[in-house]
Amino acid sequence: MKFYIFLIAYLFALSVAFSQDVTVINAFNNFPLPGVYVYALNSYDTLQTNSYGEVNIDVFSNDDVIIFYHQMFMRERFTKQQLSKNHHVVHMKQGELLDKLSSTSPLKSKVYSADLPFFIDIIDLDEDNSSNVNVERITFSYAERGLSVFRGLEPGKMLLVIDGIRLNNAINRNGKIESLLNYDKTMTMRIQQIYGTGFSIYSADATGGVIQYFTKIVPISQEYPFIFNMEVNSKYETAVKSSVSNLNFSMATLKFSSFTSLSYGSFGDIKMGENRKHVPQADSLYGLRLYYLERHGNEDISIKNENPFVQKGTNYDQLYFLQKFRVKLSENTNLLLNLHYIYTSDVGIYSGLTEINRDNLRFVECKFEPQHKALISLNILDERVTRIYDFFSTQNTYVVFDEYRITRKYQNPVALHQIENLHVFKHNSDFVKVLNINRLLYGINYDYNQLNSEAFFYNIDTDSSWQGLSRYPTNGSFSHDLGLYLNYKWMYHERFHVNLGVRYNANYTNAFFINTSPQIPLNFTEKKYLNHAPIGSISFDAYTNWLQLKLIISTARHMPIIDDFGKVMVKDFVVNIPNENLVSEKLVTGEFGVTIDMKDKLRIFGSIFYTKLFDAIISEHTSLNGTDSIYFGIDGYRLATKVNIPEAYIYGISGGFNSIHNFDSQEKIFIRLNTSINYIKGINEQDNISLPNISPLFGNTNFILNFYSFSLRITYIIN
Repeated sequence: MKFYIFLIAYLFALSVAFSQDVTVINAFNNFPLPGVYVYALNSYDTLQTNSYGEVNIDVFSNDDVIIFYHQMFMRERFTKQQLSKNHHVVHMKQGELLDKLSSTSPLKSKVYSADLPFFIDIIDLDEDNSSNVNVERITFSYAERGLSVFRGLEPGKMLLVIDGIRLNNAINRNGKIESLLNYDKTMTMRIQQIYGTGFSIYSADATGGVIQYFTKIVPISQEYPFIFNMEVNSKYETAVKSSVSNLNFSMATLKFSSFTSLSYGSFGDIKMGENRKHVPQADSLYGLRLYYLERHGNEDISIKNENPFVQKGTNYDQLYFLQKFRVKLSENTNLLLNLHYIYTSDVGIYSGLTEINRDNLRFVECKFEPQHKALISLNILDERVTRIYDFFSTQNTYVVFDEYRITRKYQNPVALHQIENLHVFKHNSDFVKVLNINRLLYGINYDYNQLNSEAFFYNIDTDSSWQGLSRYPTNGSFSHDLGLYLNYKWMYHERFHVNLGVRYNANYTNAFFINTSPQIPLNFTEKKYLNHAPIGSISFDAYTNWLQLKLIISTARHMPIIDDFGKVMVKDFVVNIPNENLVSEKLVTGEFGVTIDMKDKLRIFGSIFYTKLFDAIISEHTSLNGTDSIYFGIDGYRLATKVNIPEAYIYGISGGFNSIHNFDSQEKIFIRLNTSINYIKGINEQDNISLPNISPLFGNTNFILNFYSFSLRITYIIN
C-alpha cells in the first residue's frame, strides 16, 4: 500500500515538474493578468488564464507558435522554447483598447498590425531610447523639425496625430509638425507610422500616410489606494548646443489618475555636417552660411559667419506643458481630459534667411514671432457589451493657435507682418463590435475650421503702418468636413484574413477674398467648394508560423481646402496665387508586402507599391489677366498656382531586416542590427517629368550594443 501511495505521489510530482504552466503578468505593474486568451495557429484549442494569470499549455506542441491575446494589451507570440528561456513568464505591454483609454485615441491607437488594412511600423521609445527618430520612409529637413514625405506624396497628403487628435486642419496640412505643435519627444511613449492611404478609417487628410504620437500615460491603480511618481530628465546635444529639461509628475488612485509634464528646451543654431564629398568641386560653397544680416542702430549690416557650417537664425526656445486626467466613472466607463499648451519663441525661417537677391542676402528678417498654441480634448470611453458595440469612444477637441510671420528685405525699412488665427473644433464617435471572431469598426467624424487672416506693412523708421497682402483670404474663411466610415475584418481562416473598408466624406469650404494688393487683381471675391465622394479599400493577409503576406488595394480622394486653393505665398521670386478651378485629386493604390519572421533571431521584410493619380494637384507657373509676372517695387516675380494635371503615377520598393543576438537568458546583453532601404519614383505623365518632393533613394542602418545599463548606438543614414 505504501508503495502505491509513493508511486502516485511520485507520478504527481513528476507531472507537476514537467507541467508547462505559464504565468502572464502586466508589464507595467507586474500584476497577474486573468482572462488572457491563449491559442496557436496550428491548434483549435483556446485557453484562458485564471485569476492568478496562470495557464497550462500542455495541449500545444513544441513547434506551435503560441499567441497570448487580450484586448487591452499588445498581442504576444512565443514558442515553448522561448517561453522556457523566459522562465515561463509572459510580460504583456498595454495596447489596443488600453491605448484608447490612456491616450484618448479612438480606434487609431496601437493596433496589432494585422487588424487594419495598412502597412504599419511601430517605434516603442521604451525599447528604442533614441532621441532622434529618423526611421524608414521618413525624411526630416532640419533638426527636430521639418517636412515629411510618405510614399512619394508631399506633406499636405499625410496626417499627423497626437494622442488620437488629428493635427492637420484648414491651413496646416503641409506636414510640418511645428506649424501646429512643436512636439516634445521627451513626452513620447510610442510612435506609429501607417504607410499608404489611411482614408477609410482616418480622414481625407490621410491619402499619403499617418504618423501617430502617443504621449506617456498613467493607468488607474488596480490595487494600491495611492501611487505617486516623479521623474526628471535632461539632455544636451553638443553639435547644436541644445538642451531639453523635462519634469514629470504622476499619481493614481483606484478611481483617478493624473499625468503632468513640463518641458523647457533651448535649441541652438543647427550645424551641418562638414563631410561634403557629395558637393561638386565647382559648387564647393553650396549650402554654406558664409554671412548673415543684422540690424545695428538704423542700419542693416552684413556679418561674416565664423563657422559657415552653422545655420545662423535657426535657434529658438520652447515651453511645453502637458496635463492628462483620467476618471473612472464606472466599471466600464472612463473619462479622459487631455491638455497641451506650447509657447515658442521667435524662430527664423531658414529658407528665407538664405534667399539671394543680386548676389546679396535678400531678407534681414524672415521669422515666426513668438507663438502660443493650445489644445484641449475630452474623451468618454465605454466598454459595455451591447447589441451595437463592445467598445465606444466619443472625443471632442478644440484647438486654437496664432501664426505670426515677419519678413523685411535688406536695406528696406518696411516689414510685412502676416497673422493667421485658426480655431478648430473636432468630434469623433467610434464603435467596435466583435461578431464571433470577426470585427466591425464604424464611426463618424466632424471637423469645423474658422480661419482669420490679416496683414499689414510697418515702417520701422517712421513707425507707420498700412494694410498688407494677407497669406489667406482676408475676409475670413471656414470649412465643414463630415466623414462616415465602416471597416469589417473577416477571419475566413486562422491563416487568412480579409479587411473591407468604405468611407463617405463630404467637405464644404467658403472663402472670402479682398484684393489688398493692386498687383494681384483676382477675378473672384468668394469661393465655395462642395466635395463629396465614397472611397474604399480591401486587404488580404495570409500567415504561416514564419511568413506573412499582405495585399492592399485602395482608393482615396484629396479634396482641396483653403491651403490648396486660397493661399498667397511669396518665395524665391515666385508668387503663388489662388485658383478657383481646383478640383479633387483621386488616387488608386496597390501594395504587396512580405515578412519573414525567424523568431528572436531575424526578421526580413519587403514591399512594393504603385499609386495612380488622376487630376493630380501640383504647382505650376501661370498667368493672371494676360501677364505671367508682377512687380513689387523693383523686384519681379513669376506667378504660380496649384493646378490639376490629368494623370501621374508613383511607384516604389522597400526592404530591410532586423536581427538580434542575445548573450544571456535575461536579454541584458545583446547586439541588434536594423537596416532598411527605399526607392521611390514619381512621374508627371502630362510633361513626362519627375514629381517634386520625392527623395528617390533613402534608408538607414542602426547598430546597437547593449551591456546591462550601458548602450552604444551607431546610426548611418542615406538620403
